[in-house]
Amino acid sequence: MSEGRDSHVDSEPAVETRYSTGESPSEAVIRALAATKGVEPTELDLLYDFIDPEALDSLLGGPVIGDESQTVVAFSATGYRVVVSSNGHVSIFDETDGRSSSRCAWFSRPIVSIK
Repeated sequence: MSEGRDSHVDSEPAVETRYSTGESPSEAVIRALAATKGVEPTELDLLYDFIDPEALDSLLGGPVIGDESQTVVAFSATGYRVVVSSNGHVSIFDETDGRSSSRCAWFSRPIVSIK
C-alpha cells in the first residue's frame, strides 16, 4: 500500500504526486486531476463543485513530514477518487474500474508505506 492511499481502494492510482510548502493541497489536487485528464487546469470543473478548497487547505495545511497520525481526505471529483494526506501525498484513482468508493470519507489514522 502506498503512503496516503485510501485503504479501501484496490486499484493502482492513475496519478500520484506530492505537494510541498510552496503549493496548497487544493492546488496539487487541481494539478493532479488536470494531468490525469490530459487537460489544462483551467479546463477542469471547479474544485469547489466537489469539495471546499479552502476547507481542504485549512484541514491539511502544509505537508507534515514524519507525522505518524496523518489526516487523510478522500472525495470524488469528475469520475475520479481523490485521496490527499497531510504528508503531502495526492493520489487520483479512476472510479470507473468499479473498485473504488464514491462516498466522501474524512478520517485520521496512521499510514504505512510499503514499496
